[in-house]
Amino acid sequence: DDTCFTNSTASSFTDANGTPSQPVITSIVDIDPNNLTGIQVNYTSGAPATQHDLYKDGALAVSNYVSGVTYQPGDNSTHSYVVRAVNGTCYTNSAPVNGTDAYTVTVPPEIATGTNYSWPTATQTQQSMGWNSEPAATGYKVYRGTKANLGALCDGTNDFCTRYDGSNTTLDITSDNPATIDTTNRVVYYLIVAYNGGGEGPSGTATCGARVVNTTGNCP
Repeated sequence: DDTCFTNSTASSFTDANGTPSQPVITSIVDIDPNNLTGIQVNYTSGAPATQHDLYKDGALAVSNYVSGVTYQPGDNSTHSYVVRAVNGTCYTNSAPVNGTDAYTVTVPPEIATGTNYSWPTATQTQQSMGWNSEPAATGYKVYRGTKANLGALCDGTNDFCTRYDGSNTTLDITSDNPATIDTTNRVVYYLIVAYNGGGEGPSGTATCGARVVNTTGNCP
């Protein structure tokens, strides 16, 4: 009889047909919790077995996986891992163990400060402002507000509208006419922030402390 006993829950069971004993995952180690550098699955072997395979979420991830070798799942999600002891056509699975290749993303720093920011001169017909690129950023947001909105930057009240959201480091503001946007003071303000997968970076400070941007939506 060549019948195999698969997925055994016994820790040391073997049979005459060579069904391996159950392997045991002893630990799953995240090599660097701050970067996607992979995990190491450590296990005790099943016997007899010609190889051990690593499964992720029920699918074969690595054939002939050696305990402690670095495996890169390619994301920072939590997955269920199983080690399968294989002996010919017979096999036995370990109990599933969850593991994560954690990745902590740090938001970009404050940008568009000092000489890192350029404002159009009075003689330019096209009003285009610009800022230096930030290596940690995947995009930038430009917020536009009026003098009446400034106080709301100190709390959770909606304040500036979103004037731009994208990867460019320049913005044409020729169409922004302060006289029509703020009919009382005829003044508009801009805040530029960088963002990435971790969120938005800071937008600078005011007398009240760090500014808190709560956009009213896209600018009209």
